Amino acid sequence: MNKKLAGFIPGIEKEKQAAYKKQIKALANDRELKYFVEKGSNDAHLGDREELNATLTYCRTENAVFAVASVRGLTPRKWSSLQLLNDIAELGIAIEVADDPTIDK
Repeated sequence: MNKKLAGFIPGIEKEKQAAYKKQIKALANDRELKYFVEKGSNDAHLGDREELNATLTYCRTENAVFAVASVRGLTPRKWSSLQLLNDIAELGIAIEVADDPTIDK
């Protein structure tokens, strides 16, 4: 199991961001956790999502797991969120989803 977790909080409502943060913290257990909170919208072009790109860079350089609370909110549509997670996994980055562990890669 990877010892580091990169908790990505997408650009959604502040109340949901706080709930997502709690879910990721519970997922981390006793692993080192670094949060990346997106300030912009979750519907921006992927190349323009600076915090998402910073999270992926951290995952690659620190061999950290890309952790999200839920597929919901990652992008405006669930199918594109699943595609995004698949693309991240294809980069060789491990993934953990707090509310759906069947998606973990």
